[in-house]
Amino acid sequence: MFWDNYVAKALRTESNSNPFSQEFIEKDIIDIRFLYGVLGLIGEFGEVKKSLVGDDVTKITLEIGDMFWYLALLSKSSDKSIAIECDVNPTHIPYASNVSYLLNLIEELLYELSENCKKAIFYEKKLNSDKNNYILTSLYSLLVNLCLTQSIDVKLVLITNITKLENRFPDKFNTNDAINKNIQ
Repeated sequence: MFWDNYVAKALRTESNSNPFSQEFIEKDIIDIRFLYGVLGLIGEFGEVKKSLVGDDVTKITLEIGDMFWYLALLSKSSDKSIAIECDVNPTHIPYASNVSYLLNLIEELLYELSENCKKAIFYEKKLNSDKNNYILTSLYSLLVNLCLTQSIDVKLVLITNITKLENRFPDKFNTNDAINKNIQ
């Protein structure tokens, strides 16, 4: 009974903002691509962490590639000022060899992105372009660094990811192929 009472009181304070309503979309607070990208990054981060438990370089390459894909998507969200400043062979990225440290930093940045999305959707607070650009560029740098710790070439990660997607979606994305994907 106590829990039911708590739930009833908690629901009283829930936001009734609907990010999919026409009214919300017209306010131009958050782009659905941005939200999709953030959710995708968070999900793929879990996959990256799981893949690092084993020593399967192919699996690690595929999962990090999926995170880069979501970063690419985010770099082209409707927030035109987001431009990830990156290079596939960066020399300016400080190298950290401690994988746990890198994962913690990535997790902190994903937390920041998710908080930004939550505030945009439920508090109708416009996204901060400069902050998001910093976060996305930092995520890119950390993923490159993670590749280096695993002795994985970043270009290989990007090529492997695009090849996988081109095979899965020969013409263009379609829901049926996505649902029935054949991961090899």
